Amino acid sequence: MNRKEGLDDLATRISALVNEQPNDGQERAMTVTVGGDNHGAITFGNHITINAGAHPVKEERPLTDSELRALAAEKKRERREAQVRRLINLPVLLTVIVFVGIIGALLSGYIWQFVQGPYPWAFPVLVAFILMPLAVWTRRVIELEGAIIREANQTLEQIRHEQHRRRVR
Repeated sequence: MNRKEGLDDLATRISALVNEQPNDGQERAMTVTVGGDNHGAITFGNHITINAGAHPVKEERPLTDSELRALAAEKKRERREAQVRRLINLPVLLTVIVFVGIIGALLSGYIWQFVQGPYPWAFPVLVAFILMPLAVWTRRVIELEGAIIREANQTLEQIRHEQHRRRVR
């Protein structure tokens, strides 16, 4: 029997089961068992859906002490890297470059000539125009890295709690 014949046979059997049900307007439930490696939903027509059985949930085994130590070391490394990325990143480096440029222009006297010209308001507007997007970008990076640090700290706290619980037992 090929696949098409098997599907036709299944459709015929299901149709017979549906026709055997009384036609009194009540809702009925039918159970269809699907074997093999079928996953997902099986749909008949446009309104009858048969969901495959739930996959067995694998029960996680508790981590061993060495696995807990390895996980703690990994989370400490992630936290340390996130702290470094929080302090040293592209928007912070660009902001430092802008400030160094401003200090250099201030010391060389270029800013004084620019401010005393016909548009004295142009320099502060230019600096604000450059620094505001950098400040927003910096804030977003800090928030992202802060979330990574908080998650690592939470995992480390859970590991410490589990290790303490195992020592007390």
